[in-house]
Amino acid sequence: MPGRFCDLDFLGGAHTMASGWTSPYLTHHPMFTGAREAVAALRDGCQRLREAIERADDDSLGRAVAGYTYAPEPPRDGLCVAGGPGAVQPATHFIAGALNELTHHGAQIGALRDFYAWRQVDRDI
Repeated sequence: MPGRFCDLDFLGGAHTMASGWTSPYLTHHPMFTGAREAVAALRDGCQRLREAIERADDDSLGRAVAGYTYAPEPPRDGLCVAGGPGAVQPATHFIAGALNELTHHGAQIGALRDFYAWRQVDRDI
């Protein structure tokens, strides 16, 4: 997700927020089957996002951006259908949302990792 976020137009990319580019429900995202590949993608994406935010100027960050919505249609090819553009917010609204997603899902991953490690310790006792 952080890597895909860098491809949004207000950070210099070719996709709009309204397209649903960052949503796994509207666009196909890679599915990782191993931790090494997932961690590498997360680290690379976070680094790219940091660099994109650092390069952004006040005009880019304050730009009015429409979010995505879901159309009231059945899914196609395993994905929801994008609706019309959503509410307009400053680009910083969407950046803050992306950072919130990263931190709370990162905390969930850390908790699962710890539970898994503790389960292994319990077996050794």
